[in-house]
Amino acid sequence: MPLTTLTATTARDQDRALSVRAALVVPGGMHGHLNRSTFPPDYPQFFARGERTHVWDVDGNRYLDLMCAWGPMVLGYQHPKVEAAYQAQLAEGDCLNGPGSALVELAELLVDTVPHADWAMFSKNGTDAATTCLTIARAATGRSASGSLGTSNIMCRKRSTYSRLLRG
Repeated sequence: MPLTTLTATTARDQDRALSVRAALVVPGGMHGHLNRSTFPPDYPQFFARGERTHVWDVDGNRYLDLMCAWGPMVLGYQHPKVEAAYQAQLAEGDCLNGPGSALVELAELLVDTVPHADWAMFSKNGTDAATTCLTIARAATGRSASGSLGTSNIMCRKRSTYSRLLRG
C-alpha cells in the first residue's frame, strides 16, 4: 500500500463514518476522479493533517506519505523553508492578474539547468498542461491542431498563444 500497511487494530471509526456520509452526497464517495470502490476496504480516505513526510488520518493514525498527496507535495508538508517562502509570496499576493518576476526567474533557471530546454511553459491546471502537450505533439508531428484522439476531440484556437509559440 502506498501509505503504509494497515493492521487489523488500526482505529478507523471516524473515517468509516465520514465515508458513509460522503457516499450520500459526493459522487463515488470521493473527491475528483477517484472512487471509493477502487481502494481496499481499510484504506484511509479522510486525512486531518500532514507534517514533513507523514500524514495523519481523521482517526489519528500516522502514515508515511509515499504518494506525496497524489503529486503536488514533493517537498513534504510544513517544511519551515517552504512555509517561509509561501508566507513571503502570500504577503505580496497569491493570485494576481498576471505573473510576477518569479515566473521569469524560474523559467530562466529551468532553461539554464535542463540542457535540451530552449524555453519553459507553465500551466495553472492539468487540463491546460495536457492541452499544451497535445498541441505541441501535434505540431511536432505535422498534424492539425484540431483533430481526434480516440473518442476525445482535441480543439485548439487559431491565433492562440500556443499556436503563435509553435509557429515561431
